[in-house]
Amino acid sequence: MRGCSRLQKRTPYASVVSDLQGRPLQLTDDCGVESLASYLRSLREHQLDEIETLSMDMNMAYISAARIHLPNAIDKIAFDHFHVAKMLCSVV
Repeated sequence: MRGCSRLQKRTPYASVVSDLQGRPLQLTDDCGVESLASYLRSLREHQLDEIETLSMDMNMAYISAARIHLPNAIDKIAFDHFHVAKMLCSVV
């Protein structure tokens, strides 16, 4: 899961779901719960079980979608380094 990012300054936010090699699996034009939930719902149970780690930014919509649609999501979510560092810097 790439997270929410602007494609260009004047374009709306988009969510990109990608694999470990960075190949895009799904692109949606928002950053809501449905942007990740629709992808997870499209997977079969064995495919969901094969997901070991779900890397994402700290978007609460993504966290909610993962917790609803991915078994053991709390154990599989990993926040990307950029957003963790950004949060730490804002606290310090």
